Order: sequence, then structure tokens, then C-alpha cells
Amino acid sequence: MGYKFLKLILIIISLIILLIVFFGPKKPAGAPLNENLVLDENLTNEMLETTTIEPSEELVEQLNEEISEEISEKQTEESTTTRDIIPDPDSQKILLSVPFTSQAPFGDWSDSRQQDGCEEASVLMAIRWTKGRPLSREIALQEITSVSDYILEKYGEYRDTELNDVLNWIIKDYFEYEKVELIENVTLADLISELKNRRVIIAPMNGQALKNPNFTAPGPINHMLLIRGYDPIKKTFITNDPGTRNGELYEYDENLLYSALRTYPTGYHEPNPNPQKNIIVFWQ
Repeated sequence: MGYKFLKLILIIISLIILLIVFFGPKKPAGAPLNENLVLDENLTNEMLETTTIEPSEELVEQLNEEISEEISEKQTEESTTTRDIIPDPDSQKILLSVPFTSQAPFGDWSDSRQQDGCEEASVLMAIRWTKGRPLSREIALQEITSVSDYILEKYGEYRDTELNDVLNWIIKDYFEYEKVELIENVTLADLISELKNRRVIIAPMNGQALKNPNFTAPGPINHMLLIRGYDPIKKTFITNDPGTRNGELYEYDENLLYSALRTYPTGYHEPNPNPQKNIIVFWQ
């Protein structure tokens, strides 16, 4: 307000000066030249005195406050605008490019190696991802049955395979892959963190607790799937679930999946007195 008032005063003074110059008293005819000079000098001094305004300390302080407020408001506006366009990493979807296969690639669920091949299929998808290779149904069928035959002959079991045995028998022995880690007692936040670090997860589950409508009811009591992504908006984990032909990019509610996460022992529907929330992670 003070700054605008000062500008108005200066405009009015300028108009007064113009009126004086054009419509003020004229010098008498025949007046000597030196008198003209004296009159002009007096008029000039009068104009200078009229147009010179010495602002008070209070006015100067008020102007400084208004200018400071305008600068502060502009900086706040710019800061807000800049902050709004910075992407929030926690709001961005995570999705790793992992090829998919069902554990029964051609739907032959009568073959017990495929019926119980979720561990072999989950590991196979992760291995193909680490090598950047696609996965056809023909290759998937060959590998799933070969792994089952291999560990049955060497270790005596291929059906329910405990997580440590998956790590040692299938990943390190059969596939000879070492960029893996078994992590115990993970939290929901740990799962998300591993995905953010571009690590694929295979996780043992209580398959019935997943409540997947594509499973033959009531679903497998012991099941393994691959987790390849996370959607923070929908609060879902994105999986490759080999237990169904519709398992590619299948999404589970984060709390549902985490509650179903639990280890199971090697064998066939063996008692499970000490289930834990353990996972295996792969990286390239």
C-alpha cells in the first residue's frame, strides 16, 4: 500500500510541474537576458525543491517490509511448485521382467512331477530372468521334469521341498547358480525393499490361505511362487504364480500374501510345527 501511494504522489507532482511549465506566468517582453537566466534558475530550483521528497523512516520501513513479504511469497510459491514435480519413489510401481510358466506348462496335472512342481517352476522362472532368456512351454516342461527326476534320484524327494533344500538341491546343485540368498524372518517391508533393489523373490506359501480362485479347491497346502513386483497404490504384490495357467502377473493383496507366507518341510504334506517367514532372493 505505501509503495503505491508514493508512486501516486510522484505522478501528481509531475503533472503539476507540466502545468507550471506550459501555463505558468510568462516573462515580460523586452526583459533582459540575464533576468531570463535568473528566472529559469529560480524556477529550476523551485521544481527541484517541489519534486524532492524525503521519505520518513516509518515509510522506508513499511516499504522494506512489503518488498520482503512479496519476495518471501514468491520463493514459497516456487518452492511448492518444485516440490510438487519431484516424483515420490514410494508411489512408483515396481515390476521386473520375469518370464512365466505354469508348473504344468501343457496342463498335464496328472504327472506328479508337474502336480508338485511349483518349487521347480518358481526357480526356473527366476533363473531364466537372471540370464535374460525367454521361457517357452517346451523348455519349461523339459526343465521341470528334469529337475524333479534329478533331485529324486540324488536326494530321494521331489514333492514338497523345504526352502533350504530348494537352495542347495535345485538352485546351487542342478542350476549351479550362486547369486542367491536365503533370508529368514522377513517383514512385509523387507519384501518391498528386496524388489526395489531389483531382486526377484521365491516364497513358500500356505496355498490355501492365498484364496486364489484359479486353484482347484481347496488349493495346495504347500505351495511356492515367485514375486516380481509391487504396486504401492493398490497395495498388492505382483507374482508369477505357477499353480495356475492364469498366474502370470497375478496380484495378491499385500497383507493376504504376507499372512500366507511360511516355510514347510521336505516330504509330502509332512507336519509343519515350526513355520517361518523365509524367502530366497535372486539377483543378476
